[in-house]
Amino acid sequence: MKSHTTPERLLKQFAYDHASTNSPRLWRYEKGRKPFHKASPHRDPAVAIDGHFADPKNDATEAILESRLAREIEEPVNAFMSQMADPSFVPTDSHRRALTRYITLLFNRSKARREAVPHVWEMKLRILDKFLANERQILTVQALMNLRLRSWDRCYGKLFSRQDVIRLARKICESPKTESALQHYYVTSVAGWLSYFDEAIYQGEWRLLATKPDEPFILSDAPVATWNRVATDRFNYGVGFAEPDVEIVLPASPLTCWHILPKVQRTRQVVMPTAREVNIAQAAFAIRCCFSNIDSSAIDDLVQNHISKAKLGVNAFTLWHMNYDNKLYELLMDDARWVETLRRVA
Repeated sequence: MKSHTTPERLLKQFAYDHASTNSPRLWRYEKGRKPFHKASPHRDPAVAIDGHFADPKNDATEAILESRLAREIEEPVNAFMSQMADPSFVPTDSHRRALTRYITLLFNRSKARREAVPHVWEMKLRILDKFLANERQILTVQALMNLRLRSWDRCYGKLFSRQDVIRLARKICESPKTESALQHYYVTSVAGWLSYFDEAIYQGEWRLLATKPDEPFILSDAPVATWNRVATDRFNYGVGFAEPDVEIVLPASPLTCWHILPKVQRTRQVVMPTAREVNIAQAAFAIRCCFSNIDSSAIDDLVQNHISKAKLGVNAFTLWHMNYDNKLYELLMDDARWVETLRRVA
């Protein structure tokens, strides 16, 4: 099954009418290749990827996930997608709510996000190491688990030991790093994002940037880009959605682009991005290509010079800087369901 990493309706927003086929087509720009003029919003291999949402543990997951993404995330935005091509469009509260979920899933369903999964996996092992090196945390979890057992009207043959807690911690974090395990983890995480709502994005400041038809916004195969502007013409790409001074850009049409300032700490004056700055970010985040409604040597030059420079898990959206000293400890202390998990592991 070919899963769409970028919704077909959004791609059509950037398409032109191809006369000989009487259908929407895109100009596709790739590294080292001449622009291709007949890319299909429906089946282009850069955004319609076989098995992208396939779950090695459940054959039904892919179709279910595709259906939910279409029904819960895409359709509410598709209802007003054409209006976003108008620079004078002002989103209502319901529009922003729908777009908030759309942006979150658009980021997490991309091929770029899938390729960053091994980085997240490495962080799980770091979290485990931090917990196992802290004897006080291990013993505190052990004591709490046994206290919980005593408070329940249940009878167990033995109390939790220190080794039981260590075994549970390893069970949570130390599953084998195989392609099958990585794919299952990715698909499960995308499904989990369906129920998440980012209040900071929703409550942030929303702007619809405009450009001229001969200098259009382009759309990459990883359309949601973030940055911190650290100087007039210098950007730190791949900043987390909740980080200070983060800005989010998502092209909505060749003439318009969302520029969102989530409700986070701000220490710098915000500068309105230019179409070229947005397009450079689109190219930088792209895994394979960018799309446009026109043939343009300027766009081709931009893509050739900047494509794939911001790689998730490598130099964008990395997690190494975060403090994970207490993450597993807090999980085990706060969630009683691990008691039942531990009994199955012990």
